Amino acid sequence: MTQPITVHALIDGAVLPLSSVPDPVFSQHMLGEGIALDPSGDTLCACFDGKVTCFNKNMHAFVLSDGNIELLVHVGLETVALEGEGFTPLVAAGDCVKQGQPVLKFHPQLLAQKIACPFILLVVTSPVGAQITTTKKEVVKKGEPLFTVTLPAQKSEAHHTQSFTDSAPITLLNIHGLHARPAGVLAKLAAQFPYPIELLANEKAADAKSIVSVMGLGLDLNDTVTVRVHAPQKEAARVIAAMEKGFASRFGETEDTLVPAAPQLSAGSGTDGQTEKAQNTPAETNALTGLCASEGIVQGDAFLWEDAPLSYEEECADPQAAVLLLETTLRKLTLEKEEAYEDAQDDLSAGLLAAQIELLKDPTLRAEAKGFILSGKSAAYAFAQAVDKVLNVFAASANKVIQERQDDLKDLRRTVLRQLSGQNIESPRIPDGCILIAKELFASDMAEVVEHASGVVLANGGLTSHASILLRNEGIPLLVQAGPRILQTPPDALVCLDATGQTVLIEPTEEQEAAFLKRLRDYWRAVQQEQRDCEEPAFTKDNVRISVSGNLSDLSTSSLEDDYGADGIGLVRTEFLFQLAKECPTEEEQRAVYQYITDAFEGKPVTFRLMDTGGDKPSAFVKIPPEDNPLLGLRGVRVFKKNEDFFRMQLRALLRVKPTGPLKILLPMVTFPAEIAFWRNLINEEKEKMAVSTPVELGVMIEVPAAALAAEQLAREADFFSIGTNDLTQYTLAIDRTHRQLSRWVSYLEPSVLTLIGLACKGAAKYKRPVAVCGGAAGDRLAALVLIGLGVRELAASAKMIASLKTLLRKVTVTQCEQLAEQACRADNAAAVKLLAEKLMEKL
Repeated sequence: MTQPITVHALIDGAVLPLSSVPDPVFSQHMLGEGIALDPSGDTLCACFDGKVTCFNKNMHAFVLSDGNIELLVHVGLETVALEGEGFTPLVAAGDCVKQGQPVLKFHPQLLAQKIACPFILLVVTSPVGAQITTTKKEVVKKGEPLFTVTLPAQKSEAHHTQSFTDSAPITLLNIHGLHARPAGVLAKLAAQFPYPIELLANEKAADAKSIVSVMGLGLDLNDTVTVRVHAPQKEAARVIAAMEKGFASRFGETEDTLVPAAPQLSAGSGTDGQTEKAQNTPAETNALTGLCASEGIVQGDAFLWEDAPLSYEEECADPQAAVLLLETTLRKLTLEKEEAYEDAQDDLSAGLLAAQIELLKDPTLRAEAKGFILSGKSAAYAFAQAVDKVLNVFAASANKVIQERQDDLKDLRRTVLRQLSGQNIESPRIPDGCILIAKELFASDMAEVVEHASGVVLANGGLTSHASILLRNEGIPLLVQAGPRILQTPPDALVCLDATGQTVLIEPTEEQEAAFLKRLRDYWRAVQQEQRDCEEPAFTKDNVRISVSGNLSDLSTSSLEDDYGADGIGLVRTEFLFQLAKECPTEEEQRAVYQYITDAFEGKPVTFRLMDTGGDKPSAFVKIPPEDNPLLGLRGVRVFKKNEDFFRMQLRALLRVKPTGPLKILLPMVTFPAEIAFWRNLINEEKEKMAVSTPVELGVMIEVPAAALAAEQLAREADFFSIGTNDLTQYTLAIDRTHRQLSRWVSYLEPSVLTLIGLACKGAAKYKRPVAVCGGAAGDRLAALVLIGLGVRELAASAKMIASLKTLLRKVTVTQCEQLAEQACRADNAAAVKLLAEKLMEKL
């Protein structure tokens, strides 16, 4: 077997994974495995003895080879545009060099001024399939080992001797691809059959019984998969049928089950509500930028969180005893997680636990660990090495959701290693009111962090990690992806964290601190004023009332919405209220939930959307046959024919809510006026049977262009409109909002989308029907100004945006918004609309 090849650091610098590089060619490992360095110096040296096989003509990149591997060294991103400016090669293509010999000199100050990312990128481009094992150091000196390269094994010619049967190509319907949760359900389903089952996609094969192997395929929405079963034909057909049914049901996953949207920010946020990292590094050397994962401004002393190191032996004398210890530990933890899953109170906790359970059971993970044990390694060392291999698979995935699930696996690894090593390690004692600084945090750390820290800054981390979601839910300011320099913060140093502004100051000067404290006072004064005024209705400066309501997807947030001054609930997503139920909820179970929500808002209007399933939202209770194009097929009210009993039961449960007055029923995916008349007759039939005489308002979702264009005809039949901007946008632009290549073009601020919203409002105005927006645009302050100008009079937003939206609306006139909307509909694109809205915001 060929010995691993060591690649040495070619310059001093901080070590970063390729996944942190803001370019998919590198971050998604399209060229190969590798590492990034944030350099300190101006000269790159040879990483090993070899030959410089080529120099890029613009001198910003070269390739080094030793006959076994080829290593691409690339300085910065978009440096090709410099056309060689700032680079001085010290050797020529074809020269043989020794490890440590200077190869290329560059100008750091020039690069800092002219390119966005100055990282040095090292990528093993050949041979294909080479794997790397990185150093554990976060900062390296020139000449120190950086990583080792293991060459791929020779391909085996062995094949399954048993005959196999392939399924027809299957289209993946999961909105976020096969990340941990659906991959775990798939693996669990496959494990029920005593035959080898493979998934074939993109010229790769995966063991269907292994969550790790399945996730390693990196499959995303609309990718095609073939199921291969090594079994007699009759048995194979049975397995394939079960697997096809699993794919059709998306393995039980609903939209955004594990990945809530990134937080909506104020005037500086992107048009889609996603935060964007500042493009320019602050001029101050003590200032760092990151991504806002949870808004807020706070000051405190730095506390550097370092996970207590685990010590364990690498070698073991009794492999059989080590295997038994590993199996016993994994079985014990699995039982504990399964018990916790049964008691889970929300989808986030349930999803995290479900993924951990499947990882604990994963055959590939266990096989990898046992392989290390049988080679003489201890159970703890073996499990740690096995998890590292899985993390490399996750990091290499093009699926961002899979990449951000790495923290869950690291968290699980820590738990298992503590059990295996027998060490009861206490978490660090966190000082009250500190700014906690860490490389990364895990969900299991959150109890201590939430109790004591006033703010958090992470060198790594992601917007959708479970730790970020939990901190966001607790309202603790959080900045992620601040970079490795943040870890050099002196203990107890004064830290000024402006998560809202996406910056952090370390040991500020007197002038910096004074400016920060002014911003801090202004921020909290504004927040406190917003909270004092949140219960008051929002009237524009020209005295037009705008209702600002909440959205509701689970019972845990019903009281929260009211605490933030919601004028009611503009959208109850009933399909999410029962998604953890194992059986169809009875009429009485539904009535109790609907009554609980209505009571929580004490007479304020509550809009219940009927079960909205189909497309990207499957349901265990609603029958929908597999379709070639489900987003254009049976969705919302279109599934009534095969599910009449269920929908009548849901209507009865809603009609039993007391008092009936505030009740509003919303129909999803309406296209034609006849559909509204049909459902009104249906409701009247059930009211007559139940002797209910109170009028019930019936509204329709405007989420397809046809509905917006026919708004006047729909308004004759409906009592109100609610515009779903997410679906309306993707249907208008004919771009799936999750599409890997095209989703960046999806914005509800596109003039074409705004024009349709304007048409819907004009049609509704003909019959004096109120119009609400319940999609993502409702919580975007910039979009809200445009929507009011188009004629929208209700915004149904997330809880924490309610007070802020009300404050904004009190500062503007409808006339100003109408002028903005007129300009927006004539603009060239969403970016231009955003600029127009920002200009108005600056005047307020």
